[in-house]
Amino acid sequence: MDSKKNHSRKPTKTDRKAILVLGMHRSGTSTVARIINLHGVPLSSNLEPANDYNEKGYWESQDIMAIHDRLLTAANSSWKDCNVFPQSWVKSGQDKIFCTELADVLLKDFGKSPLFLVKDPRICRLMPIWVKVLKTLNAEPAI
Repeated sequence: MDSKKNHSRKPTKTDRKAILVLGMHRSGTSTVARIINLHGVPLSSNLEPANDYNEKGYWESQDIMAIHDRLLTAANSSWKDCNVFPQSWVKSGQDKIFCTELADVLLKDFGKSPLFLVKDPRICRLMPIWVKVLKTLNAEPAI
């Protein structure tokens, strides 16, 4: 290895930060998302309503949930699939339309906001896709 190589690359600066609350269903993510939101971090405007299973609310975007469910179905998977999400499906570019749709929802919900929060248990399975989406919006994930 050449000891004269410059290993001090400048980190890529992003203008925005996306807080992603990761965790599977019934793991406390709704509470975490709401606490972060109460500290001033905006959530989607189209939230999944509270119900008998979660009386205080889920704090998840219905639009993002719908895209995730369609994406998982297209990849022959689901939120409850225990297998590793097929990276070959992502690498093949089949995720492209879903990436565009997710980016559009984020722009609609948050505009150019420098900080925002996204919570959906399905993100645990879809992080490679979310990294791509956030990169297109010049947003860095904070998990």
